[in-house]
Amino acid sequence: MMEDRHPIESIMLLAKALDVTNIGSLPGPWTYKIDDSWTIAVNGHAEILFVKPDDCIMAAELDPFGFAVWFDGLLAGMLTLSGTGFFANGEEANPAIFAAAIERHIAKIQARGGD
Repeated sequence: MMEDRHPIESIMLLAKALDVTNIGSLPGPWTYKIDDSWTIAVNGHAEILFVKPDDCIMAAELDPFGFAVWFDGLLAGMLTLSGTGFFANGEEANPAIFAAAIERHIAKIQARGGD
């Protein structure tokens, strides 16, 4: 079950399910809205990038090859490729709930045969 996975591992599994590749070739970070609550951004570049997804209240400066996660528009986590950083740990937003949301989304993708 994905609930025991590190948030970065969950994001990588989602990217694989969506067949997202070559994030570094994008003009900015890859952003993706998982559901009504969760949004992610991944910086595939060697420089810091600014990102503010459309439905999010807070912006973030993503470290090179860094990850950001928003819950209900608020920044819930910022992680480096080595796994350091922070992630919310509340009753509604925490790594296990984030992983479960990704797991549900991947199941929907697989049921449709892609996204």
